[in-house]
Amino acid sequence: MNQHLSALMTQVVIDLVNGNYQKLVDESQEERQKPEWLEEAVRQYPGKLTQPPAEAFDGMDVYEIDGTHQVLAEFDLWVNNEPSDLTVKVLVYQPYENMRYTVWDLLVM
Repeated sequence: MNQHLSALMTQVVIDLVNGNYQKLVDESQEERQKPEWLEEAVRQYPGKLTQPPAEAFDGMDVYEIDGTHQVLAEFDLWVNNEPSDLTVKVLVYQPYENMRYTVWDLLVM
């Protein structure tokens, strides 16, 4: 696992846990989400988002997008200190240098 990608996803999860939805939207490279959409998805899921242990990011799914310098990273968020089926999908541009991202989706999988 690329440690830069892991660090980026860790920060995205921290922002979700802390309710920094506007920051996530502001930092996104594409207008894919709105802060209120992210907040509503978190609010509707039963339980409280919690920060996962660092090793949880080792199991993150990462898909290279052919013909681009992009990857789609999927991470199952933790709720009440346990893994859940609430998943954040993040499109990461140039995943090995000068990383930029877009929060692509937040859904139950």
